[in-house]
Amino acid sequence: MMPSSSIGLIDAALSTAGPDSLSYVHNSLKWLIREHLLSLLEDIPTLSPSTGTFTHDDGTAVDLIYAHGILPISPSMQPIVLTIWLHQCYPFKPPIVHIFPTQNANILHGHPFVDSSGATTCPYLESWQYPWSNLSGLAHDLVQIFHLCPPYSSGLATSACIDPSLSFKGELIDQLSMRIDDDKVRFRSQVEKDIEHLSNIQAALHDRAGVIASILLDHEEEKTNLEHILEKKVEDAEVLSNWLRVQGANSLLQDELEALETRDEKSKRWMENKAAELAMDDALDALGKALEEGIVAFDVYLKQVRTLAREQFFHRDLVMKMEMAKYWS
Repeated sequence: MMPSSSIGLIDAALSTAGPDSLSYVHNSLKWLIREHLLSLLEDIPTLSPSTGTFTHDDGTAVDLIYAHGILPISPSMQPIVLTIWLHQCYPFKPPIVHIFPTQNANILHGHPFVDSSGATTCPYLESWQYPWSNLSGLAHDLVQIFHLCPPYSSGLATSACIDPSLSFKGELIDQLSMRIDDDKVRFRSQVEKDIEHLSNIQAALHDRAGVIASILLDHEEEKTNLEHILEKKVEDAEVLSNWLRVQGANSLLQDELEALETRDEKSKRWMENKAAELAMDDALDALGKALEEGIVAFDVYLKQVRTLAREQFFHRDLVMKMEMAKYWS
């Protein structure tokens, strides 16, 4: 298990702001730096994270995070002491790898992938490409390279590495290039599958949005029809009132007419609230069917039901109060 101190150091270094912050250009991708670094430390527990100042060949000094420690090759071979600096433009720029001599061995002169200063290159670094390249893949390729061609001056493997007749560098490059190509094909296939999956989800959401819009349009049309019916009722009541006035009704009839108009106004209010209450029932039924068919998400369903139920309660309460008033009158 990775030490919590390593995780804490990485989180603290990447979250520091102000003049003490690291020199990384893409702040929005610091989460990816953290993910790649943690994955590397899980695969190679003998490495540990730290921060420091790195000076480029042109003299530019930047504050970076790096992994330092031992890269185990095999039980029969001497482990490699190295540092992997994460470039300030990571992950779009490859890491910077340096190997260090040990007390028992110096860096091999003329090594195909390590120069006398310890600067290290390999096909994986030379063909680095985001998002297919990462620190764990780099570490595994370095293990393969150094297993075939150790960077320290000792043993028969050292003689083989510096003997041009064996063409080890060409063989290593060919093997690693094939592996990199395989990785690219695999990652590209996975990315295409993810894109297709997300496109299907987007299409499904678009269809559901269309169904919901259609339901809302139907309810709006129903509301409009009820309003037209109410308007027609009001017009009919006005026509009846005018006819009674033309017929010269007496004062008693006028009083009854006024009472009728009053009752018509109350009936109009009762009908409006009753229609709204019934419309809420229809809307709740439609939402329930949409939920069963997977058209509406459960959280959206609950929110709409609460809103409609609250509004329906007020309409139902007014209807009951008007019916009670009519009964006692």
